[in-house]
Amino acid sequence: MLKDSKKMRAGWRAARIQMLNDRDWSKSEEMKRENKRVDLENRWKIKRTESANNITENRRKKRKRRRKAHYSNR
Repeated sequence: MLKDSKKMRAGWRAARIQMLNDRDWSKSEEMKRENKRVDLENRWKIKRTESANNITENRRKKRKRRRKAHYSNR
């Protein structure tokens, strides 16, 4: 008797979860799409800033090299 009621309770819980999932499915799909779009935007932003950082870093390195050359040629 106890086992049966437990089984029924578990089944009811699964059915309820399934129902909630079905109801939220369209919403979650929309959110997934939105998240993907935001991720792409962010990836683009990150890439852009990274390339800018590389450019400034290279400039710094060049400057340093020039200074070194200047001192070693004395």
